Amino acid sequence: MFIYLMMVNHFLLFILPKFSFSIPIETALSCACIDLLEPRSMIMTLVNGGAHLDFRTRNGGLTPLHKSAIHARKEAIIVSFRS
Repeated sequence: MFIYLMMVNHFLLFILPKFSFSIPIETALSCACIDLLEPRSMIMTLVNGGAHLDFRTRNGGLTPLHKSAIHARKEAIIVSFRS
């Protein structure tokens, strides 16, 4: 059941940029900032599609910029500041 919820979550994350699910609490933008080696194009696509840079998670209140800083993703931080 958990694997099914994870698959649905990841599917909805890339269709609806502002979608957030309770298990795990990640948005498409925060996933792009953390997981991709070169996140520039994905971040710009999501922001142009309506994703909010200041959207905070329910658990901890972290934005994608906070998560990029925690994981030391320099390019994601630079793109987040410029967009």
